[in-house]
Amino acid sequence: MAIATLKNFDEYEKNYYSSLQAHPNYKTLASIIEPFLKEIIEEGEFYVRVHTQTLKQILLSGRLKNALEASGSASFGGGKSRINSTVHLFNCNTEELKDSDYPRFGYLSCKDRRRNFFATADMGFQYGMSVIRLKKEKLFNRTTISVGSTLDFGSYNFLVPSYLDNPKASCIVSFPNHPLLNIIMAPQNAGSFKNLEIIAKGIIDKKITADNFFKIDDLFGDMVPQFKYFELQFHGDIKTDDFECIDTDELDPDVEKICNDLKINIEEMAL
Repeated sequence: MAIATLKNFDEYEKNYYSSLQAHPNYKTLASIIEPFLKEIIEEGEFYVRVHTQTLKQILLSGRLKNALEASGSASFGGGKSRINSTVHLFNCNTEELKDSDYPRFGYLSCKDRRRNFFATADMGFQYGMSVIRLKKEKLFNRTTISVGSTLDFGSYNFLVPSYLDNPKASCIVSFPNHPLLNIIMAPQNAGSFKNLEIIAKGIIDKKITADNFFKIDDLFGDMVPQFKYFELQFHGDIKTDDFECIDTDELDPDVEKICNDLKINIEEMAL
């Protein structure tokens, strides 16, 4: 079944990547970054953070809503910001999309559930203290990746995400993804390859590795920009059948019973 948000994406990604390769030094940086992206995608797992008080509603509904369906977003601008970002990230025609077609957003992190829960706990204040791990094998072919939040500082204007089976350095903020965007002040260090240079040097120096990549903001926190995390964009619906397990800061007995009925492992995480 065709994925609505990816209808025009293949050519869009190809053209943007080609335009970046025309710039001096890009190919060298890409040759360092892209194998690393492939490695962490292979090693990592797919996660979504949600507010603990919404867990019961999510489980009973049988699916995970996106920001438009939920009439809100954890980011400034709400659902409208997700419409704008989706257009620029995937070259979509909004007239062809239903609210349910827009992506859900999560992040790539380590296999160890407990380590992920606490290492990414700072995300909880914005996105929620409960973590849903998704079944990687079921979502892999309809998931794309970017380095950092695509909404922060209008970053969606300065990158194009990558498919997971062939990740490209174009998923890192660099040059505008549309010529007209040259008139807009670039976020952070966009408009140059400084972001790519920071990450490439971190890979070479083994500052960032397959064992610690999910703590990217701690590793590069003294530099601009704040990378925050490896964002995943999930295209198409996400149902409870796609949930592998749930980790929560507070286990509600009703939620535990529903999870048991659905055969979803749930654990309360505590220090």
